[in-house]
Amino acid sequence: MDETSLRNRNLSLPSDCLVKHRGSPELVGALADAIGARATVTALTSYTDLEEAISLYRESLLLRPSGDGGRWLSLYKLADALIDHHRSTRAMSDVEEAIDLCREALTLRPPSHPDCWIVLINLGKAVICRYQSTGTMADLEEAISLDRQALELRPSPHPDCAISLCNLSVGLRERYLRTKSMADLEEAMSLGREALKLQPSPHPYRSTSLHHLAVCLDERYRHTESMADLEEAISLDREALELRPSPHPDRSMSLNNLAISLKCRYQHTKSMADLEEAISTDREALELRPSPHLDRSMSLNSLAISLKDRYQHTKSMADLEEAISLHREALELRPSPHPYRSVSLNDLAFCLMDRFRCTEVMADLEEAISLYRKALELRPSPHPDRSMSLHNLAVFLRYRYQHTKSMADLEEAIFLDREALELRPSPHPYRSMSLNNLATSLRDRYQHTKSMADLEEAISLDREGLEPCPSPHPGRPDSLWGLSLSLRDMYEATGSLPHLQESIKHCEELLDSHYPVGHEDRVATLSCLASSLEMLSDATGQGDRARSKALREEARRLSVSTSDT
Repeated sequence: MDETSLRNRNLSLPSDCLVKHRGSPELVGALADAIGARATVTALTSYTDLEEAISLYRESLLLRPSGDGGRWLSLYKLADALIDHHRSTRAMSDVEEAIDLCREALTLRPPSHPDCWIVLINLGKAVICRYQSTGTMADLEEAISLDRQALELRPSPHPDCAISLCNLSVGLRERYLRTKSMADLEEAMSLGREALKLQPSPHPYRSTSLHHLAVCLDERYRHTESMADLEEAISLDREALELRPSPHPDRSMSLNNLAISLKCRYQHTKSMADLEEAISTDREALELRPSPHLDRSMSLNSLAISLKDRYQHTKSMADLEEAISLHREALELRPSPHPYRSVSLNDLAFCLMDRFRCTEVMADLEEAISLYRKALELRPSPHPDRSMSLHNLAVFLRYRYQHTKSMADLEEAIFLDREALELRPSPHPYRSMSLNNLATSLRDRYQHTKSMADLEEAISLDREGLEPCPSPHPGRPDSLWGLSLSLRDMYEATGSLPHLQESIKHCEELLDSHYPVGHEDRVATLSCLASSLEMLSDATGQGDRARSKALREEARRLSVSTSDT
């Protein structure tokens, strides 16, 4: 039924109809169904229709006391409306009441009853809504169990099976996000594909299944970096978007997901066409989420990230300034205890640091550090992102140390780096990053104190960081660079030629394999290698002075070329 037909259907119910038949639960429920359907189709931002439907469902329920054969249906429909209301308002009272109503309905529809499966589905939806608000794993596990029970009662190829398949897929993906169990993600994808087969176009829920499968493929891409997964996710996102033309209430969601996938592909291919499309898509999604839309902060954040990516490519300060402005608005819309407040704090701090690197205005650095501290407070142990917050705060305290030479900043950075490293035991994917960061902080302290213990530990950490990063691992250049600097410092302190020679070898690998002409770190590496070759020549008389001179000349040319552009 289209929107116009639905409106006409509602208009066909005269205003005095309910007054004349106030004692009929069937008529009250039918009117609630019609008004609730209109709310779903039109997605009214006032939610007036949905709230009126809830009021009518409550009245219908009161007309069906215990023992009434239709009580279970009134319980079910009121719970369903409350779940929709919760998704619009995030009111926990809605979801708590919905759970209680579903549990009562389930006592009236035991597993042997043919309507049990639909009550199980609704209870599963309500419980997973609560999980998404509280993060309580017991709720997630119960939701998965309920969805499995519903699926057993409606196995494939039953036409209602797709709903259970899709819901179970969502629950398993949520558990994957917490546990990183690939088995959960793989099963979620398999269920999503099965649901999609049962929902050929123009099935009304096809776009929902396309959306959920695309999200799963995005997650697997992040784990495996398989471009086939990313390409399929983009294809599914595009199909879902076509099935959600304006004013479809979920169009903004499809726009947001497509933008995310396009940005992932841009990060891999550096195709500006993908980034430009992502920005355009993000802008349309933001327009569809005016204040006080509850997902506006998500669209603000997504567009800001896209603009920051373009700034990294073009160095357009207009993009960076707009990204900062968008992140500030998103942060205002995520007051504590909003679950994504720490994300907005981090994202705004990152943009401020980019502006600081460009302008060296200390106010930006100070604000960024303050934001990182607030984010860290919101991520106490065992928060899965605590190690990243520790890393971020340590990095920018070290930035401030380099400008102010305040040893308090450096000591705090070392303390934070050590905690981050403890939270990233082998084989944590970011352990090499933490090893490299702690080594850098210790090397900075060595420059100030000349403590050989710090330099020796830095070398040990750099070597450990290099082991799990064979070429062409993206983390290898940072570990090579840090180790080459520490080894040269050790040579200068001890006169040990093997340390200098190893340092030279690492610089040569960086230039040959990681820092081609045009790379932002090539100039510094050329200068470092030239200096090390001159040291070798001074110590042994065997260094290649001509090569050292050529390296310095290349560094000079590249510096001039960069400054001209």
